[in-house]
Amino acid sequence: CFFFLMIRRPPRSTQSRSSAASDVYKRQLPTRQCEKCNTKIFEACLCCPKCKTTWEPCVITGYPLVKGQSTNCRSCGKGGLKEHWSEYLSQFATCPWCKQVLN
Repeated sequence: CFFFLMIRRPPRSTQSRSSAASDVYKRQLPTRQCEKCNTKIFEACLCCPKCKTTWEPCVITGYPLVKGQSTNCRSCGKGGLKEHWSEYLSQFATCPWCKQVLN
């Protein structure tokens, strides 16, 4: 059995709600181009909405493994983005997926 404490916030005024909404729409999300069709997509997309190309997720960040930016575990074959993979191994020395000790 779980118990949750719900905290009620006072309602926002109509003006502050519309201001908050416009701030969200003004923000630019980081993008990249689909490797197959060159459509501009959100950088964390694992599937292109236009051509349906899919990418495996990085086992550390969940971001897509794009060509030239990833590396794989020699034991299980799961991949990670090079930058994050090196940082992870410097702290843990094991594959985040299979827990095999890596050099």
